[in-house]
Amino acid sequence: MELRFTSGRENKGSLLLSKAYFEQAKYDHLQAMHSLELAQVQLQKVLGVQENLEQIEVTEAIPTSRPSSQIDIKQLVLDTPDYQQSIAQEQSASAGIVLARSSFFPSLTLTGSNGNTGDQWYPQNNHWSVGVGITFPLFNGGKDYFGTKAAFANFRSASFGKQNSLQLGMTKIKQSYNAYLEAVQKLEVDRAFVDATEIRAKVAREKYNNGLLSFDDWDTIENDLINRQKTLIQSERDRVIAEAS
Repeated sequence: MELRFTSGRENKGSLLLSKAYFEQAKYDHLQAMHSLELAQVQLQKVLGVQENLEQIEVTEAIPTSRPSSQIDIKQLVLDTPDYQQSIAQEQSASAGIVLARSSFFPSLTLTGSNGNTGDQWYPQNNHWSVGVGITFPLFNGGKDYFGTKAAFANFRSASFGKQNSLQLGMTKIKQSYNAYLEAVQKLEVDRAFVDATEIRAKVAREKYNNGLLSFDDWDTIENDLINRQKTLIQSERDRVIAEAS
């Protein structure tokens, strides 16, 4: 661009704009390096290792798979930790009802003892006894009644929580699956745009070099290519994250 400006083929505004783009590129590169350093530190934390990971680099594409044509959303939810926890809470509440109702029934106790008695050592007279006791809960201030009502309320709450966990889980998985399908399709769209803009930019460069295209038009086409390439990289990352979700 400086050669074009020196020869009088471009104006100073175009030259200064090109220099501004160069400074912007250096700034973007600095941000990218900082993001890389932060990602390496986060990876070190996830792996739980103490070694220096500054030299780790990803050299191959992350493996991906095509979305399944059909998924059993309900079955996927049934295997999630949240739903399994809600089942355990319901079972615990059900056991609480049995425990609370047991206080209405009498308690039966059986005791027994066996030993030797006598005025000499070792006692020679054998002695044993057996006892049976029955306890009836009659007057306890309504403790058993209200305790049972509370147990039933806890069970109803746990049952509702299990159903709610199922519905929320199905909604979450469906949303994640839809986002996955959309991310896959968006990646295909962005790749198509990059392919098109690369050819368009190649033609524009040839026209600009031959004086058949103005700087403003060439600049617009080049910037469109750069933006499309950035969008493609973002879409590749979003697709991997969506599949993991």
